[in-house]
Amino acid sequence: MKQALFRPATPDQVYSIDARTLWDGRTYRLLNVIDDYNREVLAIEVDTSLQALRVIAYWRSMSVRPLPKMIRGQRPGVRQPQALINGAG
Repeated sequence: MKQALFRPATPDQVYSIDARTLWDGRTYRLLNVIDDYNREVLAIEVDTSLQALRVIAYWRSMSVRPLPKMIRGQRPGVRQPQALINGAG
């Protein structure tokens, strides 16, 4: 049985991140960071490769926003923001 997703009550509680590849198989990555409360797109990073260290550095550069309480990603589970920024998420 699927469990309902947590619905944030205010902005900056939950961010969703995901990376995409072109439909024809060409190598390209698109990192989207979205505030789940109001579906505001906080960041989009595009390149042919987005390695973990680069994603961590990019996340650290988004310091104009407070850290959310949780981060949703493509893989099951919720990541803790501080762990992601510290490179352990």
